[in-house]
Amino acid sequence: MQQVADYFDVSIDYLLDREKDSFKGEELPEDIRIMQRAAQNMSEEDRKKAIKVFEAFFDNWDEITKDDK
Repeated sequence: MQQVADYFDVSIDYLLDREKDSFKGEELPEDIRIMQRAAQNMSEEDRKKAIKVFEAFFDNWDEITKDDK
């Protein structure tokens, strides 16, 4: 059940209809959810390679990845 919840980016409580407000994935566009699932399913080595590709592809990588929190 946890794998299903992780795949859809929801809590187990949401799957069991106990917690309707916690469905964070619904707020995100589909392409973002796809990228999140891919990152979660990648090996650490593959994630490092993907980051290198993104860094090379985007001139403003530091700007778009900074945490505004």
